[in-house]
Amino acid sequence: MLRNHYIVGGVALVALALVGGLIHMSNHNKEAAAGMQGMVATLEIERKAQELEQQMATKEGELQDMRKRLETFEKTQAQKTTVKTETQPSSAMQSYSGVNTPCVKPPYPDFMSYAREFLPPAGFPPQYGDDETITKFQNDMHARQYPSQCPASDAAFFSQWCPYGTSACFHLLSRPMTAAWEAGKPIIMNGGHFSLMGKTKDPYCQNKSVSCFIEPVSNCTELSGYTPFNAQGWAKRFIPKDWAHMGYFWWVSQQMRFLFRLNEHVKKEVDATKKRIGWKDGVAVLGIHVRHGDSCKVRLHCWPFEMYMEEARRLRSLYGVSTIYLATDSKAIIEKAKKHGDGWNFLFLDFDRSHFDLIAQGKVVSPFGFDNPSLDDCHGTGQCDPVSDMFRMMVDLELLRQSNFFIGAFSANGGRLVYELMAATKGCMPPFISLDVHWCHMGGYAMEGYTEWMHTSC
Repeated sequence: MLRNHYIVGGVALVALALVGGLIHMSNHNKEAAAGMQGMVATLEIERKAQELEQQMATKEGELQDMRKRLETFEKTQAQKTTVKTETQPSSAMQSYSGVNTPCVKPPYPDFMSYAREFLPPAGFPPQYGDDETITKFQNDMHARQYPSQCPASDAAFFSQWCPYGTSACFHLLSRPMTAAWEAGKPIIMNGGHFSLMGKTKDPYCQNKSVSCFIEPVSNCTELSGYTPFNAQGWAKRFIPKDWAHMGYFWWVSQQMRFLFRLNEHVKKEVDATKKRIGWKDGVAVLGIHVRHGDSCKVRLHCWPFEMYMEEARRLRSLYGVSTIYLATDSKAIIEKAKKHGDGWNFLFLDFDRSHFDLIAQGKVVSPFGFDNPSLDDCHGTGQCDPVSDMFRMMVDLELLRQSNFFIGAFSANGGRLVYELMAATKGCMPPFISLDVHWCHMGGYAMEGYTEWMHTSC
């Protein structure tokens, strides 16, 4: 009996020892696993840090390149005691028709992925695009977005909230629209289009939607019952195979043309504005887009007005153009244009631009906590009226679209949108000059030899 007790006790001791060993091994394995997880996390942080350092180094290099270019320009200007008045165009230039601009097809489909300017010879026979191809695309897009019967479910939809500038929001729709096209679904937005931030005193647009100015993205606007579209693949750059031969610039431009369909209210204002500012049909117009205001603070650089005018003189020497439509948010730029002279005829919207200076003066605090408040923050705080600004922006965009030549900065979404609309409407590429980067770029900095498109427009 006593022996049995010893046996039982021995077995218990062995069991306790085994359990203790297992617990020790378990704790050891947990510690080892935790250690491995920590090492993996550390390696991942180091990898991301290296990637970030590489991106920052690349952007810093591009920024230094821009600074050198600006310094070279300023030195050149400093050597000039006065700005020389351009000589009168030659007899060949004087015979140049104001509406017969050299608008031609791109040298190859992806030409715009790398080009910062395009200046075909004056008098070059116009090469307008295939109207049938453009009409087919626009009709197909309209049929998809305006179905005879709205789907009860399984439709793609995109949030009406876009915390960026209007031009950026337009570009943000490009890839979702492409993915929806490939899936055979329409893009649906509650309320018809993007909402505008902030408060407005304008009775015309109390719902604060972009649909106050342009036609809705779709005739189907109610989201209840719709299945959210899978966002995976939206970052992928591709063109549906039936349109791939046209090139990516053509594809995005035609998408922007579909989105930018002004309503009758804005069209009437555009016509009235043209009469008011002295726009003459049949006279060539050089459209110049100067984005200053909050851009100077957010993007950390703004090109001086004389850089735009130096490029304008190049275009005048090539094509004889002397009328400029100037679209800008800067009061100072308008004042410089009024005093510029040199044989130029400047056209521009006449309104008070002083509220754009509030941001540069540090008088706007971001309601979202951003370090560099933008115009959107000014709208969000109620210090700027989003409806009034949007209305004038739509008129500016339309008059730039109707211009025959373009100078701007493709680092700005507005600059790229203008040229996309010009090319999509004309069916060809009018002469243009970008002061900084090519159409496809990354984050506003030129990436020479970079073959991946990371920006929302590319």
